[in-house]
Amino acid sequence: MQVQMEKASKECGNCKKKTVIKSYCDVCKQSFCETCTQKHNTDEETKQHLHASPDRITTQGSDNQLCQNVRGEYQATHHKHTPITVPGDDKGTACTLGMVILPDGRLIVIDNRHKSLKLFNSDRYTYAFRRNFTHEPRGIAAIADKEIAITFADKHAVRMFRVQQGSFEDTHKFKVDEKPFSISYSEGHEKTLAIEVGEGKFGAIIITNLSGDVLKEISGYTRSFGKFTGNTIRLAHDHSKQLFYIANLQNECVNCVDYDGVIVWNVQVVSPRGIHHHDNTLFIASKSENKVYQMKTDLGGGEVPILYNLVNGKDSIIEPRFLAYSVQTKILAVEVAGNIIHTYNCLRKN
Repeated sequence: MQVQMEKASKECGNCKKKTVIKSYCDVCKQSFCETCTQKHNTDEETKQHLHASPDRITTQGSDNQLCQNVRGEYQATHHKHTPITVPGDDKGTACTLGMVILPDGRLIVIDNRHKSLKLFNSDRYTYAFRRNFTHEPRGIAAIADKEIAITFADKHAVRMFRVQQGSFEDTHKFKVDEKPFSISYSEGHEKTLAIEVGEGKFGAIIITNLSGDVLKEISGYTRSFGKFTGNTIRLAHDHSKQLFYIANLQNECVNCVDYDGVIVWNVQVVSPRGIHHHDNTLFIASKSENKVYQMKTDLGGGEVPILYNLVNGKDSIIEPRFLAYSVQTKILAVEVAGNIIHTYNCLRKN
């Protein structure tokens, strides 16, 4: 079983480096550093070691220190529906840049190459209809009920749509000073959007209300939480806690950043792509490792972020990128291998 602990520097039982020990496994009878803890918790041969662990125990070698066991709270298993081919009624390759699942279970995908939104029915995720644009849609966020927000970088615009039975109905739009890319929605004491805007020294994260009024701007120019290029950041946020989560593709990590731009914590993730935040848990896709992880975000004092597998090892994933999750339907959608979307039943463990 796997437990979380903080100790003075000693030798890691796996990599043999002298460093800060973050966990002890009483199946392997070894202590591990942070990197090896993550590997231990995600490798097929050892990830099950943590499942027998009670919530709080005292372990051998911990100097009677009370340790907190941190476990993955969700488990995703392959859904019975057939995979979705994103091109829909288009011929040739699509270019998925994001997707969301509505509360009624319907899936909406951005196909950037064909400058369109495409909707797939919830029954067997068959292609239903589309909305074409003259400019490329870049990011998507589900707001509430049947409403979505889309960013259009070339137009410096964010547009809102209500999803009807056979169409996307325009409801509202607003302009931003710099090009908008990744976008996230969150409800705290008010409904907000977090938007990645600008490139290079003009890069920033802005927090707006649904009317487009800027409530906060966090400059990225002198920060180390991500490089602003329009293609190397994925974004989620929690407005009630005034935190946002950035998948930093260039530095291969996920950063938790407060509204003042201070990095609260970070965790190394190989080739991070899509992220989704829900109920104090972050879902993360690792493209080159062919895995989807979960990790706890509501960390207590002395805790460090630790990755756990979300999807069963028997449900193979190939190069996952974008993620979408529906609280209402408990369905997780994962874009894999460029043009295919797999769906999973994603439930909290008992």
